[in-house]
Amino acid sequence: MLPMQESRGSGRKLSSSVNTKLTTYAARHMRSLTCPRRQPVVAALRAGKIRGSSYRGGAMAEGREITNNSADSAADVVGEAAVQLVYHPQPADTLVGLRVRQRIKRWGLLLRGVFLTLWVGQWLLGTVNRGSVDVVSTVLFLFVVLLVAGYPRLHAAQVQRIVAWQGEYRTTVSPAGIATSSDHCTLIQKWSVLQGYRETRGHFVLLSRDPNIMCIEVLPKRGLTTADDVDRLRALLDRYSNRV
Repeated sequence: MLPMQESRGSGRKLSSSVNTKLTTYAARHMRSLTCPRRQPVVAALRAGKIRGSSYRGGAMAEGREITNNSADSAADVVGEAAVQLVYHPQPADTLVGLRVRQRIKRWGLLLRGVFLTLWVGQWLLGTVNRGSVDVVSTVLFLFVVLLVAGYPRLHAAQVQRIVAWQGEYRTTVSPAGIATSSDHCTLIQKWSVLQGYRETRGHFVLLSRDPNIMCIEVLPKRGLTTADDVDRLRALLDRYSNRV
């Protein structure tokens, strides 16, 4: 009888130890389920969105996929925000850009005005002193007037000869900057290189940040696909640049 009693006692001890272990495991399991950090994981497990094998050590192995998805969605947003223009540069485009540059700088217009004023004064003084109009002086005066007035068009024609042979231009304006490519070259500019832009009736003129505005980017509105693209492009320019 004693051996039977000992076996019963050992059985009770074994049963109590097993119960204790099960209780401890259940308590730990319940704490993991009620942990705020693991509740979304548990919900995902119940919904079948995450396989149990992908969850290790309280962290999701699919976290990389979630991060990649967020990156892809951000890239999609950037792609949606981008505006594309396709156009062939025209002399009128360059002329508009040069005129905007002159209005911003103002020194060029001032110097041209002073130069013309000096020539007009010299011609008038010579005519008054001689009492008659001198043919040579008049021809020189008219030549200077035509040269000063027509210089922007001459400059635009020179620029057109430089860019026309490159063919079609494809410009993409996005939060990352302005990327312009042709059949022969590609130019990428960040927003930090620009001091601002000015909108005209048919163009957006982007001006470089240097004091002399040595670089201008002319975006003709005719290169846009729809009328809504004009508003989208204007919104991008207002957000990442300044209207000057």
